Amino acid sequence: EYAWHFQQVHHDIWDYDAASPVVLFDTVIDGKPRKGIAEAGRTGWVYILDRTDGKPLIGIDEKPVPQDPRQKTAKTQPIPRGDATVPQCAELLVGYEKAGCIFDTFWETPVLMQPSGIGGTNWSPMPYSPDTGYFYVPSNNLCMDYEGVEVKYQAGQPYVGAIVVSKAGPGGHRGEFIAWDPSKGAKVWGIKE
Repeated sequence: EYAWHFQQVHHDIWDYDAASPVVLFDTVIDGKPRKGIAEAGRTGWVYILDRTDGKPLIGIDEKPVPQDPRQKTAKTQPIPRGDATVPQCAELLVGYEKAGCIFDTFWETPVLMQPSGIGGTNWSPMPYSPDTGYFYVPSNNLCMDYEGVEVKYQAGQPYVGAIVVSKAGPGGHRGEFIAWDPSKGAKVWGIKE
């Protein structure tokens, strides 16, 4: 029987779908035992909810995001409080006119954004240790080149509306293995690969 749902990204045009498996865990937040569920998203945030009712255990705020009327995207996105697991803005690289941040707009001019549609965290599971109380997040630090294209629907053909290509950011393609404290929404330590 349907009990609740939570949508991490409204009108996803960036390929930020929730690919990593969810983790069930028990924790203590503000001195109270809680039954949690968490997912390390491609957005570079860890979404932590109460698994009994779907309410955030660590705050998640609806914040305004950039708009382009041609994209018809949601005016706000749910942004978890606390630390992200990857940078949320790209640095401008040679060959690009614009570097953008998560949920930025794109159309004719290619925009280099971070995180990429490959993650934050992609398919890799995020383990949880009841001994330490930490999640261990495999983060993927890549940029993505987004460019909008006009497409006309044709049966049996891809209908995407964008060209997307992953790119290594400054310093190359780097990942980081992060210990993340769900009671604080905070990165405790990380080891870069």
